[in-house]
Amino acid sequence: MTDFSGSRAEEAKLREKFEDRAEQLMTDLKLESPKYGWIPKEDRPIENSGDRLKYELEQSRYQLAEVRNQMHSLKRELTLYRKLVRQEVGGCYDLHYLMGDKNWKGRAEEIERLKNEIAHMESKAYGHKYLRNPISIPQYNPRFPRIDDLVPKSQIECLRKEAIKKKEDTEGQQLSNFMKEYGNLALMYKASSIHNKILAQELRSLKEQLERHDCKAKEDIDLIKI
Repeated sequence: MTDFSGSRAEEAKLREKFEDRAEQLMTDLKLESPKYGWIPKEDRPIENSGDRLKYELEQSRYQLAEVRNQMHSLKRELTLYRKLVRQEVGGCYDLHYLMGDKNWKGRAEEIERLKNEIAHMESKAYGHKYLRNPISIPQYNPRFPRIDDLVPKSQIECLRKEAIKKKEDTEGQQLSNFMKEYGNLALMYKASSIHNKILAQELRSLKEQLERHDCKAKEDIDLIKI
């Protein structure tokens, strides 16, 4: 029992001694830390392992900050490149599939192909002297031939005569329709006039009958009074 109590006392003394030493080391570290800021490795005095560890830790933090900045820059560039690719390829995002397809062309290549096709078609329509730069956007100007120059004069004359004939036929048809409508209206007017005459005669006959009945009624009243 006495041995156990003695060992407990020695253990308490050692713990107290260790805590005092640790506190002393922390105090020394706090006093030494403001003396040295971050300076290059070759100019910094390296005296003991604690300072070396602190220096290496600061170096690691500095390198980590640089790596993080580079990662943020790369993320921003990657976002811009993704947006650019999306605008170029449309709704298909499988780049491996697009690069493997030999027939697929980007938007810039497709625009260039269409410009070349337009220039080729214009060269066929207007002749090689009217061939323009296939890279430039087509802009028509007065030096191109008019329709009258491209269509033969005989054909233009035939088209003009055909247009006049169609116009005359249309006007003749309209005149015929107007005459038919006028004839129908004239017949309706004549029939209404005859009907009005008949009604007028019937009205006069009815008035005469009414007058005769009135006269007869008066005579009958006079006879009754006598």
